[in-house]
Amino acid sequence: MAELTALVGKRGSIKGSITRLEKCIDELDNDVTVSILKSRLKFLEKLYSKYDDVQLSLDIKDANEYSSDRKLIENKFLSLRDRIGNMIEISSVSNLNDTMHEFWQVEELSGKNLLSDEERECEDRYVKSVSRDDTGRYLIDLPLIEEK
Repeated sequence: MAELTALVGKRGSIKGSITRLEKCIDELDNDVTVSILKSRLKFLEKLYSKYDDVQLSLDIKDANEYSSDRKLIENKFLSLRDRIGNMIEISSVSNLNDTMHEFWQVEELSGKNLLSDEERECEDRYVKSVSRDDTGRYLIDLPLIEEK
């Protein structure tokens, strides 16, 4: 009897932790990082594993009296796991969009001419003096300097 009371107490504690985690997820804002969500998901899965162990022990003792609670907690667990998974996916897509936006900003900068006068002169000289023939070989026009 004392063992059953201890198991019911453990189960209640785990259920309370799952409920607190659910409230924590409800209160999260949109700026939460993927790593935080993944750690909460891992914590939820550990809680459910503990719950399942305790519930299994209770089911072995008296399946009829303690089994009604399982379906309720399973549904809560699955719902919460799916919500966290969706938040991770949305956050990942948002992070990807931010990264792509930053990439295109960098690309826009590289389209502008950011060369110094000396670098621009070298670029112009290269374009004027280097070409490729039909076989793909480079042809370079070298200026000849007459000796004095």
